[in-house]
Amino acid sequence: MFVPRQVGLTKQALRGSIYLLVVLTLVFLFLFTRQKPVYTDSPLVLDLEFYTCYRPFCKESEYVRVDKDLGLGKALFKRMYLQKKLGHSEDTAVVDVAVGKPEYKPGDLWESRGQGLWVKYGPAKKAIIDATVLFQPSDPRPGWTILTEPLHTETDHHVYISYRRPTTAPTRPQLSFKNNKFKILQVADLHFATLDGVCRDTWPKLAPGEKCQADSKTTHFVETVLDIEKPDLVVMTGDQIYGDDSPDTETTILKVCDIFERHKIPYAMVFGNHDDEGSLQRDQIMEIVEDLPYSLSSAGPANVSGVGNYVLQVQNKLALYFLDSHKYSLNPKVRGYDYLKEDQIEWIKSSKVPAPVAMAFFHIPLPEYRDTDAVVFGNYKEAVMAPQINTGMAQTLQEMGVSVASVGHDHCNDFCLKSDLWLCYGGAVGEGGYGGYGGTERRVRVFEVDASNGQITTWQRLHSDPQTIIEHHVLEK
Repeated sequence: MFVPRQVGLTKQALRGSIYLLVVLTLVFLFLFTRQKPVYTDSPLVLDLEFYTCYRPFCKESEYVRVDKDLGLGKALFKRMYLQKKLGHSEDTAVVDVAVGKPEYKPGDLWESRGQGLWVKYGPAKKAIIDATVLFQPSDPRPGWTILTEPLHTETDHHVYISYRRPTTAPTRPQLSFKNNKFKILQVADLHFATLDGVCRDTWPKLAPGEKCQADSKTTHFVETVLDIEKPDLVVMTGDQIYGDDSPDTETTILKVCDIFERHKIPYAMVFGNHDDEGSLQRDQIMEIVEDLPYSLSSAGPANVSGVGNYVLQVQNKLALYFLDSHKYSLNPKVRGYDYLKEDQIEWIKSSKVPAPVAMAFFHIPLPEYRDTDAVVFGNYKEAVMAPQINTGMAQTLQEMGVSVASVGHDHCNDFCLKSDLWLCYGGAVGEGGYGGYGGTERRVRVFEVDASNGQITTWQRLHSDPQTIIEHHVLEK
């Protein structure tokens, strides 16, 4: 009888196959799990150094220069810069940074780079991806770490190192009503500086011998109000930065935003006429602000005039419109401040969102603010510095259902008047901005929206007595 031959592997062949499979597996693991070059979207920092030169003989090198003179340009010719060598490496890179005295050495693998700066080298997969200098110990950017020990420079101000590691982008905070209430703190005209800032027109006047650092004083007041009010949103209505005192705008805007980042309070901002008079333009400032964890600010559409035209919606109950009111008129036939453009009017009409309550915020007042006979409450101390051209934005806002608009700009005005809609001033908060006009105390304005009846209530708090509410009013429709 025919018996079919069984087809299969012999024991010897089977052992050989298993051996081959084990060898291939080990080769695979070796090739794909060994340390590989680390490539990220950003190059790695391979080295750091300081470069001293004398204008106009400062030269470029293979290192990338951080374009900030550590002396803030105070010396006539001498300049000192932080420089970084960037690239990709499968070997070593800068993995840590420290600042200490010359005799201080953090440990092995660390090398001194002068000015008290120490760098540590290690595996590229642990490398930092950027470094810069700031002039205040505040850096709330995700992935960035600022060393609170200043560099050991010969400058009359502190200089700090901040460095960056890879990180994920933050999630934008979500705005919501609490018990049908939503509270907005308007912070107008902070006028922060790169360094400590100069107090201007302080009121009440300083006692003999009393010193005043503008930004520190302003920060303390704002933080006190934050602790009292616990707002759901902070709105900054321009001139956060005083450009003339901001040789490094990056430091200034990070110092501003750090207040609200530390308090974990969402915030939105528009620009005023002074914000971009320092070292950065509006789009560059907004690029920094947009990436911060609690920021809801936005550059807005690129095809609309200005930077910072955007809308926030709170649970379909409240719409908040933000506009860039620009700076000075570019029309030689029109003096004074610039005006809101036709394309901004068309944009805001097309951006209307369904909400029973709507508000608008920008910096420079509308021409309708000049109708001071319509003032209902508050102080009218100085001339309304509105543009000469009226493009009809007030009417547009009213037709869109906006019931309140609030601005900054004129520091000593804090009134609200009733036109087709309520037109309010926030009142200036920054000690670094002008005051005067018989003595004007720094202040902030609060708005509270009640979703149950669509009612908006407003009040203020003063620097000298932040615990006390003043000018409490219901903004009747």
